[in-house]
Amino acid sequence: MEIQYIKTIYIEGLAAKIKRIRKEAKLKVTELSKAAKMTRAYWYAIEGGVITRIPETTLRNIEEALQVDLGVKMLCCDTASSTISDSTHVHQKKKGELDVGD
Repeated sequence: MEIQYIKTIYIEGLAAKIKRIRKEAKLKVTELSKAAKMTRAYWYAIEGGVITRIPETTLRNIEEALQVDLGVKMLCCDTASSTISDSTHVHQKKKGELDVGD
């Protein structure tokens, strides 16, 4: 049996960063939103700060559409039971000590 563990983190300025990257790259929201599997309205709501909570999968879809790593790392407390192994997931070994990936 698996137990779902959800953790919410706040990243200051993330919406503005997404918008800045898009504008600097001169990319169109129509194309980006399609690549990120969302509507244009949802993309604009994220950029504008109207949407203040998104799932990690949405964040990763945005990164993929923009072809960037936004630097958001998810923290985990239990390295023994985690099966996630990539650079977006950070294991917390001891207080203040981080281990990226597995």
